[in-house]
Amino acid sequence: MELNNSELKPCPFCGCESVELRDMHIVRPSLVETRINVWVDCPDCPCGFHMNFTNEDKNWREIFVEKWNERPEKKQAVSVKRVRPISEQQHHQEKLF
Repeated sequence: MELNNSELKPCPFCGCESVELRDMHIVRPSLVETRINVWVDCPDCPCGFHMNFTNEDKNWREIFVEKWNERPEKKQAVSVKRVRPISEQQHHQEKLF
């Protein structure tokens, strides 16, 4: 089944919708297998996702798209306790002892 890029969800970090599925097939005659490298790179941020398959993985596109489209459940933000900075003098004293 041929999949198109419209089945890919946008980038989970920046929301860019122009992510594209890319693949490269590397034939390895000595190993009697073909290695399939599949990846998505976001053109707007450094986000990327990569998986490797072999010719035995008949549904590699579906697996890849399913993994890319997985999104964790949204969780509530965690409150962070404010920490008081240590003065330079205290910091140096702690290093000596």
